[in-house]
Amino acid sequence: ITVVHNWLLRFAHKVHRLWSLSYRPEFTTPLHITASRGFGDCLRHLLCHGAEVDFAPGGKTALHEACEHSQADCVRLLLSYGANPNSVSEDGYTPLHLCSAPESKDKGDSALHVAARFGLEEHVRLYLGRGARVDLTNESGETPLHAACSQPHSEGDMERYHTVCRALMDRGAPACAMDGESRSPLHLACRNANHRVVTLLLQAGADVNLMDYGAVAYTLPLQPERSVKALLNYGAILWVYVLRERELEQQQHNTFTQCLSHREDIPRPWT
Repeated sequence: ITVVHNWLLRFAHKVHRLWSLSYRPEFTTPLHITASRGFGDCLRHLLCHGAEVDFAPGGKTALHEACEHSQADCVRLLLSYGANPNSVSEDGYTPLHLCSAPESKDKGDSALHVAARFGLEEHVRLYLGRGARVDLTNESGETPLHAACSQPHSEGDMERYHTVCRALMDRGAPACAMDGESRSPLHLACRNANHRVVTLLLQAGADVNLMDYGAVAYTLPLQPERSVKALLNYGAILWVYVLRERELEQQQHNTFTQCLSHREDIPRPWT
């Protein structure tokens, strides 16, 4: 066991109302240090030589440390050596709790929700491989697929989110599930103009004409016209609202016109 002395800044509000700097000892082991820093070869060497995988001298196991610091390879290695994924730290957290962002605990997100929301492909595969439920909902009624489809992302991340959504759907994630605001994953994917995810959901049978009363913002660099084309090719009913030309930005008007006039470059499901 190694004792690590960390500086701790405390506010003595009951005495002199002054800040004080003091030591706080933390008990750890080489296994904990290597797991938290991602030193996979060292971690394997320690485990092969008898390191106790669930030892928790400081209140957390090595698996807690690996999850807290997002070391996916070390998490996988510790689990393969029998680490207990349900072990509870002295603060009452399991390793999966530490995979979640602090604000996610307030929303009832599972670790799979968080990994899907941030497009973490390796984490999603790891959790799915360990039996994470794809139909589990958080307090907002969102499944992990909702979480992946709702997260705004750049053009460079479109492929990553497509991979995450496909992995979830391959494990049975429902494409037509509704969240607490009656939104489907397709509604959320259209808002983010990820045409690859939109097409993936349509191919899985998502209802193309399900109404959503939320506003949709154009994300022009992501080519929203491609999402519109996919929707039209899968039978979306076109609702035309008469709007004054001066109330529309010319660029948005041109984009919508382009969507209606050029649909041939996306294969239709009946051809």
